[in-house]
Amino acid sequence: MPRKLKKLKKTARRVERGDPRVVLEAFGEPDDHLRLSTLIADAVTKVVDSAELRGVARRLTDERGPRSWRDRRADFQGVVSLMPSDTIVLRDPDAFAEAYVSDRVWDWDDAMLWRERSEFFDDLLGPIARGAIGLERTAPDPHLSKRLASARVSEKSPRVDLQDPYASSVGPDARGALGWLLDRGYLSEPAIDELIDEGVGPVLDRHFILVAYDHLSPVARAAVYRIAVLRGEQVLNGTIGPFPVRSKSAAHAVTSAQVEELLSCGFLQRMPAEGSVRIPRVVRDVVLARAEAEDPDAVEKDHQWVFKQLQDQAAQVRQMIECHHHAVHGLLIDEAVDTARFYATDLRELAIRLSRKNRWREAASVYRKIVEDFDPEDAYAWEYRGYNLVRDNPGKHSDEILNAYKRAFEIDSTNPLYHGRLLGFRARGGENIRAEFESSFGRYAWWGVDRFASEVLKGLKRGGRDHMAKQLIHAHPSLLKHPEVRHIMEDGWAHRSRD
Repeated sequence: MPRKLKKLKKTARRVERGDPRVVLEAFGEPDDHLRLSTLIADAVTKVVDSAELRGVARRLTDERGPRSWRDRRADFQGVVSLMPSDTIVLRDPDAFAEAYVSDRVWDWDDAMLWRERSEFFDDLLGPIARGAIGLERTAPDPHLSKRLASARVSEKSPRVDLQDPYASSVGPDARGALGWLLDRGYLSEPAIDELIDEGVGPVLDRHFILVAYDHLSPVARAAVYRIAVLRGEQVLNGTIGPFPVRSKSAAHAVTSAQVEELLSCGFLQRMPAEGSVRIPRVVRDVVLARAEAEDPDAVEKDHQWVFKQLQDQAAQVRQMIECHHHAVHGLLIDEAVDTARFYATDLRELAIRLSRKNRWREAASVYRKIVEDFDPEDAYAWEYRGYNLVRDNPGKHSDEILNAYKRAFEIDSTNPLYHGRLLGFRARGGENIRAEFESSFGRYAWWGVDRFASEVLKGLKRGGRDHMAKQLIHAHPSLLKHPEVRHIMEDGWAHRSRD
């Protein structure tokens, strides 16, 4: 038998028997790097004998410790550099793949978050290479495969069925749905082969989940909407997580028939741990996108209900983190702040969600809480405190807005969005910003110029200074080659809007 096949079979048998290593899972959410670094440290304090290593790890699980990735990274690097072999298994590491997608460079809103996520995974490559952290790739992404090439890590999941003809083309987390579609005749083998020929990876996996979702019964969809607010493995024993499993429909419950349908179509997976199930990331992403589009208030209420079930039981680090997650996604402002025990980055997610609901003053207050109580050097929080105050009432909050924009740009002076909004707000108030505007082009590459210039032009037009905006374009006609600048200068642009 070939050596590679023997190794795969040996790994599969070990997983079936129950691997003693601590299994942690990436969910593809903004808190992944801080959540996982905290949980890795927590696991180290429990399973490693080294007093030196436990001491470093405890700094990351101390509720009085630093709350930002910037201040926690050195301790995390210390933990993973000393961690012995076979300590952790990271399930679904490909959730970090999008941090390495090249077009993220131009996503200035999330520049710091994507940088932090990529730094976290870069810090894992050493312990992955020497076997301290094993990987269970349940949704392989080519972008991450490139990062793992030097780490000599197999792209196979240990639970791969070696007889499955689609094993090399469809991620393990999507193969349950694919098998269900084939069994019921919803997809034919020629149709699947044609889709595979067009390219493999997350897009293909997501396609199979979407097709399976469209064929679920309405009651199964209702159940998976509810269960999808939970993250990670859940005990299935009369309950699934905190949700009761009943024979008939009931409030805050799912039925056993719904659970069986979700298991049969791969939307729920049975895990090696006895009586345990999980919803794969690709399924959660599809389901929550649909649920939040159709009834976002219901999703919020489910998070609020789960928070209330967990808040008095959250004694372990993992439970405390999940409790905080549900408070954030349930828009429970005070509770989210109170449960930010290990890191505060996820409070940004709370503020973003408040802002999307036009609750701008509350969003600005959350950002203020971040910079005053948790991390005064959080440029993103400063920027979006100013942004939300603009949307609430720019005249009433002008001094606070200007201060927030100034602080954001002082902390991150390479960010063209932050620079453009600062200069644009000053221009909106009547300040002559032409010289500074013209001297700033050379600081940014193509997309940076577009973002910087468009924000300045928005400020001028919102301040009723259309003539100045046209003068700048007349002096620098090449700016019209930039799509966002061109859009702002169109006659129909609603220059007094808050967008």
